[in-house]
Amino acid sequence: MRKFLSIAIIVLIAVSCEPADEKETIKAQIKEYKDEVSQLNIKIKELEQELLSYGETGEHFILPVGADVIRERPFNHYFQASGTVDAVDKAYISPEINGQVKEIFVEEGDYVKKGQLLARLNTSITENTIQELKTQLNLANTLYEKQKQLWDKNIGS
Repeated sequence: MRKFLSIAIIVLIAVSCEPADEKETIKAQIKEYKDEVSQLNIKIKELEQELLSYGETGEHFILPVGADVIRERPFNHYFQASGTVDAVDKAYISPEINGQVKEIFVEEGDYVKKGQLLARLNTSITENTIQELKTQLNLANTLYEKQKQLWDKNIGS
């Protein structure tokens, strides 16, 4: 019986010293490798951030860029907009003449005062019309002066 007991103990010790199931060993190795990969990815991101602080970019930050030949061509992009200006003391803003907006001197949220220039219109057509009218006025004044001189000399009817 003693022999049987000693053989049973030896068999139990031998069985307990056998390696664990191979599947469990493989799963443990996979988990260990995945942990290493995640730690390496974290280190890579930290190093890339450090590169960015030095002004350099990593490989995955590089964008593909193309080039094109510069050509002169008409720029025909227009838009129409209408809007409202809300004021504390009711204000109505409208131009005295029509024209396209050439320059805007204020931005949204700026404080403005009465009489302040907000925008400049392209008024070349109106200015040309005014110049033509001045020319016509000068011609009419010249004709009037000539007619008056003739009238003063009692020449003509």
